[in-house]
Amino acid sequence: MLELSSQTDPFLCITYNHFATEGLRLEDINLNYHLKRIVRLLLVAVLSGTAERGVSLLSTDQRHLIYLLTKAHLTNIDSTELKESIRGVQNFSDWS
Repeated sequence: MLELSSQTDPFLCITYNHFATEGLRLEDINLNYHLKRIVRLLLVAVLSGTAERGVSLLSTDQRHLIYLLTKAHLTNIDSTELKESIRGVQNFSDWS
């Protein structure tokens, strides 16, 4: 319902329903693991929206923050994880 609502209402919706746990121990799959994955999805959504609207709309501080977040959360991401994150973003072209 949230995904459908995000098509007409002004909010960003991300889908977090794929849990890549291969090679992880049960104790590695904790709150921190999930929060990092959700932050990655949100960051990909922000980057997609920024690319679409143009970086020139951001202040220098906002650009620097996006740079720092990208460096911290996307530096070691592989192409499969990136594609998964992009698919998890719903209607980023419609949010403001």
